Amino acid sequence: MRNYLKQDYGKILVLLISIIITISIPRLKIEQCEASLESEKSTFLTLINQYRQRNGLPPLSLSNTLTTAAQLHSEDMASRNYFSHTTPEGKTFVDRIREAGYTYATCLGENIAAGFSTAQEAFEAWKNSPGHNQNMLNPCFKAIGIGLAYSASSTYKWYWTTDFGGYDDSGSGGGGGGGSTPSLNNPPNRPEKPSGPGFGHIDEEYAFTTVSKDPDGDPVMYIFDWGDGSTSTTSYLPSGTPVSLSHSWSNPGSYSIKVMAKDKCGASSSWSSLTVIQIIIPKLEVTLTSNILGIEISVDGVKYSAPSTFQWFKKTVHNVSVLEIVEFTEGGRYFFKGWSDGVKNRTRTITVKENTSIIAIYEVQYLFTCRTHPDNLTSNWYPNGTVLNLSVEPFIHVSYGERLAFKKWSDNTTDLTLSITVDKPGLIEALWCKQFLVKLNSPYGILQGGGWYDEEAVVKICVDPSIIELENGTRRVFEAWIGEGKGSYSGSDPTPIIVVKNQINETALWRTEYLLTIETEYGNPSGAGWYNVSSIAKIFVEPVVYDSPVVRHVFQGWRGSFEEISNNITLKVDTPMVLKTVWKTEYYLNVSSEYGEVWGLGWYLNYSYASFGVKPPPIHIIPYVFEGWEGDVHSENLNATTIMDGPKHVIAKWRRDYTWVTLIGIILIITIALIAYCVKKNKK
Repeated sequence: MRNYLKQDYGKILVLLISIIITISIPRLKIEQCEASLESEKSTFLTLINQYRQRNGLPPLSLSNTLTTAAQLHSEDMASRNYFSHTTPEGKTFVDRIREAGYTYATCLGENIAAGFSTAQEAFEAWKNSPGHNQNMLNPCFKAIGIGLAYSASSTYKWYWTTDFGGYDDSGSGGGGGGGSTPSLNNPPNRPEKPSGPGFGHIDEEYAFTTVSKDPDGDPVMYIFDWGDGSTSTTSYLPSGTPVSLSHSWSNPGSYSIKVMAKDKCGASSSWSSLTVIQIIIPKLEVTLTSNILGIEISVDGVKYSAPSTFQWFKKTVHNVSVLEIVEFTEGGRYFFKGWSDGVKNRTRTITVKENTSIIAIYEVQYLFTCRTHPDNLTSNWYPNGTVLNLSVEPFIHVSYGERLAFKKWSDNTTDLTLSITVDKPGLIEALWCKQFLVKLNSPYGILQGGGWYDEEAVVKICVDPSIIELENGTRRVFEAWIGEGKGSYSGSDPTPIIVVKNQINETALWRTEYLLTIETEYGNPSGAGWYNVSSIAKIFVEPVVYDSPVVRHVFQGWRGSFEEISNNITLKVDTPMVLKTVWKTEYYLNVSSEYGEVWGLGWYLNYSYASFGVKPPPIHIIPYVFEGWEGDVHSENLNATTIMDGPKHVIAKWRRDYTWVTLIGIILIITIALIAYCVKKNKK
């Protein structure tokens, strides 16, 4: 049983602790929020007093009564979600300050702001607003009350109020106020009676002057009541400074003018004595005239001759009209352009406002006729002195090969563009002549003489050159003209003369020739040159050409556009042709010997091998011995071979061999000696 009680006590204890925490947390948040608001309000007091000191003003004391008024207004705006100096019930900031207990007869002021969560933000906003900044730097204020409230459900969330007063009731003696006796603000003295004219006209300004002094020396502004339901206010001026303002009245009558003075702390004087001005409607002179004397002017249905002068009451309305056109000669007239006051309509109304002269402005115009095209004649009225810039096209197309060509203007000017100053009636027209096209057609050469010519013109035509050589061995040769049209020419004359009577076409005819070219180093060829298409060419070249007795060139055949081995051929020319000769060069080998019989001499192709030799002479008692070849080839062999890279001459070289004769003589001597020796020995 005890255990159950213990468990119940434990649950109850936990429940009590939860309730305490639930109640304490919102209260804690509220206390933290209130602490934050008080911190921001304290920060704002520091910011505004530092700002005032930087501007040479004493600091403001914190007033409990002004703070109560400011705080209650911030909380009211936050809770009821509005933003205004006046409560929904119509209470002004003065009413609220008085209800809070601040009842001193002194200057009062109030600033409000919304949406700023910090003192710095609110201070900067008021500082950048001229009206709010003027309150923060007003030397009349000695005390301040600061209010700040927050409501999450409101439009702006944060609401600031600062209330200002000219008496320091904080009891601290700060801010230049303090003490138990309030410092009262004295109103300015009653302004002097406004001085100015007593008579005037409607819609004209008249100046009135007054002055007032403030017993406290505060700056003073003036409020002028003009007696017609309107007022004018000056800026704040030093005390005792005369001020003058001007005003105009739109209706006649008698108007009473009075002035009130108000110092910068809000105190006002009584109204000054009245000054009366009598405003009447004046009678004004209006002169209606024209820059052309004698022009008829209709005024309110009555016709007058310009100029005419009328006396009318101010603001009366009159109907005026003039004629639009007044002719003064044939082709000359006056044309209405407008009135001197800017009205363009010739029929108008005039509201009399001042003495004035209104001029009907006419310009002198002349009728001028222009023809810039044979089918276009235009006539227009132009102001005197107008410069007409006329222009024509140099040519007008009529049909293919036929046109009209501009020749000159009727005043003998030949330029395509013409400037004419209109100072009288007149006529100017462009003059034209008929031209025909001479068209030359040719696929080759430079054509001369084609183009547009006046009718009956004599024209020489030609094509140059008459022979056109192309790069590929082809050329065109002029043959004849084929003409079409009256006055044209047909014939072989390359430079005929024609008479232009209509559109003419001349076509040049050409024939084609091909070049036959022979390329050869030797042989005096014939048959090269230009040939008509499909003509026959006979070609010849010498078969053998000698450069010297030992060098010659032998024709081998034709190559290129045609191949043939004969040196004398006939062919048909249907295209440009190039024939090249093929030659072989031969050199002569001359073989000579004083003894024996040589062989191998003759003509050999260039760089071919040539064999040659010599047969030894018959045996002699003293034989001939071959020693070798000399000349262009050197060899010790009786038979030799050489490359024929040029003409060559070889000579066999021989000597006599005395070996056998000497040997026989030696043998005979030895034999004789042996015989003699044997004979001598036998004798012994």
